[in-house]
Amino acid sequence: ALDTEVFNGHTTGADTLWAGLPLVSHPGEQMRSRAGASMAHAMGVVTFLARTREEYEDVAVRIASSPAKRERAKAQVRAAGDSSPFFNTALWTKGMERACFQQWELVQATGDA
Repeated sequence: ALDTEVFNGHTTGADTLWAGLPLVSHPGEQMRSRAGASMAHAMGVVTFLARTREEYEDVAVRIASSPAKRERAKAQVRAAGDSSPFFNTALWTKGMERACFQQWELVQATGDA
């Protein structure tokens, strides 16, 4: 999938990676244009990140023009998804629960609600 440059896909980018598909992205200067790169880094699949617009096009064409490269790219993303904490719901839930408990303890200790 091609991530738009000015405003990255965010949820659709995450859905693309969840589906095991490569996300070709060219991160920009603003936070809204770095979401694809952030997700790719979190999963450890930075192969599809481009540093320039020309590289963005080259990566996209390379994957699109070769069924074998496309299958390797999908396999790489699927393997990363299986081993990465990015889509580990149980781990995320534990972290969220820990943060909630810490907030509750802080409220109890300070009396601030």
